[in-house]
Amino acid sequence: MLLHPVLGGEIVNKIQIYGARNQLYAGQKRNSANDVIWKSVDLMYKDSNLTQRWNELLDGKWAHMLDRKFLTFL
Repeated sequence: MLLHPVLGGEIVNKIQIYGARNQLYAGQKRNSANDVIWKSVDLMYKDSNLTQRWNELLDGKWAHMLDRKFLTFL
């Protein structure tokens, strides 16, 4: 219950940082912008795996609890 938000927050922050860095590098016409965007894509896969792990926790007891649809109604 405590580890998921910490790991998820780290991943989301890194995705935002790499996204901004990619925009900067692309604006500067750097080839390294491609490397940065692939790091961001890799982090999105890690986020997906983390979400899947969360949904399988305790045989699905907390499945979809952190989905956006649920959070918008709170």
